[in-house]
Amino acid sequence: MQMKGPSDLANTDVSLRQQQTLDYLLAEEVNAKKRKAAGPKVSIAEARHGEAHYEVESDRETTRLLFISQDTSLLNQTTQSLDGYLNLSDVFDEVHIVVLQVGLPARNPVLRVAGNVWMYIVSTKAGLKQIEEAKKMITEQLEFAAGFRADLIVARDPIVSGYLALWASRKYDRPVQLHVLEDFTDRTLFNRYTYPKLTAMFFKYVFKRFKSVRTNTDSLTEKLQKKFPHTTDISTLPRFHNFAAISEAESSFDIKDKYRQFSFIVLYIGQLSHGSKAFQAIDAARNLMRSPKVGLVMMGDGDARAELQMRATVLGIPTQVVFEKNSEDMYSYLKSADVLVIPDVDEFSDELAIKGAAAGIPLVMAKTPQRLDLFQNEVSALFADEGDIIDMSNKMKVVLNDPGMRMTLKENALLLVAEKLHEDPMQYRLAYRDSVEAALFTEDKEGAVSK
Repeated sequence: MQMKGPSDLANTDVSLRQQQTLDYLLAEEVNAKKRKAAGPKVSIAEARHGEAHYEVESDRETTRLLFISQDTSLLNQTTQSLDGYLNLSDVFDEVHIVVLQVGLPARNPVLRVAGNVWMYIVSTKAGLKQIEEAKKMITEQLEFAAGFRADLIVARDPIVSGYLALWASRKYDRPVQLHVLEDFTDRTLFNRYTYPKLTAMFFKYVFKRFKSVRTNTDSLTEKLQKKFPHTTDISTLPRFHNFAAISEAESSFDIKDKYRQFSFIVLYIGQLSHGSKAFQAIDAARNLMRSPKVGLVMMGDGDARAELQMRATVLGIPTQVVFEKNSEDMYSYLKSADVLVIPDVDEFSDELAIKGAAAGIPLVMAKTPQRLDLFQNEVSALFADEGDIIDMSNKMKVVLNDPGMRMTLKENALLLVAEKLHEDPMQYRLAYRDSVEAALFTEDKEGAVSK
């Protein structure tokens, strides 16, 4: 009798063999990350607000997730993170990420980027071809003899990823969750698509079929709740920032000692490029610099530095605008300057606003959804509309002339930000995990039923 060897594929179920191999690779890692070792689970609402009470929500020991996203920054293999802080490998037992991108096929479309994290790259032209190839990738890589690998499917945007998540949810009878990270209630957002009206209709079609939804700001959660009241499980994803490390760090120098000619210093930190709002910072601060005791320190690098220096000369304030290159000791500047002006509206400047609050510097900044979500105007920061140089200049005058306002803004900023952001990494992981896994227990009346 001929015996079947381990490589006799003619008599072996390849799908079953792939599954068994995957289970073998994960065995030690999953056992090492049992839920009991992570401590008791914290409820979503309590964990988000940092309360100490814990409660067990389930005895589930493993969760295998499939994320579907069009965010190509996930292809940066130096970190398996969705938000810059949270490593997925630390939170879930097994993670599969399908990344959709427009372009030529990837040389290595399937990658194991961490011990328990796999990435699948779908590179095609946009449109139906991309959807077809994504379905093919999901079927080939995650469908085994014993069934579909993932326990839960998460779409990281409500257009193509959302549609694919719904397809996989129905095909494999798995619960699904949608992450909305941009304000799709604003119709102007759809203008970036080739067919804005059709895309807006498609968004509504996709969104209405999700029962579990997560956003990145409380304000967006409220907007979506009003627009789609049928959504039974909608909340804001937990957010993390190690602001205590900033607020408790000791300064290596005082900016007032470095620039003794100034009694009041406005600080700008950002790219000194044509695409940044550095020119607006100079224009907004110029009225304050009618007094030679007021200075503007601009920290950053970029190809517009010479033009910015010329701008200061034309405005008659060349000696009051000081340019410095990026410094690793940013916190000493934040802790000792009098006001931080943030006319930029990108992700770096959103992060900068949080660092400024932690460092205790009054903030005058342009409005963004993230900042409006964390700060309160005239309580913890002073806001101006994006591009409104006159209003921003007036707000800086208020800070300059009112020491009591400066103190109020500093104290309230740290308090309000601390209330909304997690500071303890473990608590943040638990809260994030619970927020996503809530979809496992949300009943989908259309057939994708939670376990």
